[in-house]
Amino acid sequence: MTSETLPELIHRLVQAKGRPWVEREIGYTPGLIDEHLAAYERAAARRSTPVGPPTPPDEIEADAPLRLSDLARHLRVRPDTLSRALRNDPSAPQPTPGTTPGAWDYTAVHAWWPNRRSRGQRGPARRHPALPGNSQ
Repeated sequence: MTSETLPELIHRLVQAKGRPWVEREIGYTPGLIDEHLAAYERAAARRSTPVGPPTPPDEIEADAPLRLSDLARHLRVRPDTLSRALRNDPSAPQPTPGTTPGAWDYTAVHAWWPNRRSRGQRGPARRHPALPGNSQ
């Protein structure tokens, strides 16, 4: 059995049986149904991956560092994807010191994002000088 939130249930019932049925049988007012449908749309928008090119840094109006969710929205990626990339790539920009929770400079993240280390890609090769007596 899957768990279903109330906005998801209301949306499913409106789609399946129509709004008049939901108002009559459940007894919700039109305003309350609108609130649940709006909450469903907001949740669906958060879960979806935005489309389009990243926002150029010169179009960002914020002078302060941005939170992860705002960075992801401007880069057009999911927040969990960006979080994982920032955490796993040693060359990723670090959060701005003194920000809690972490916030990043958008210009630095925007410059790093196209050249980030891809999933499964190994880090830079480590070169060790040959030791005397060991021929390879």
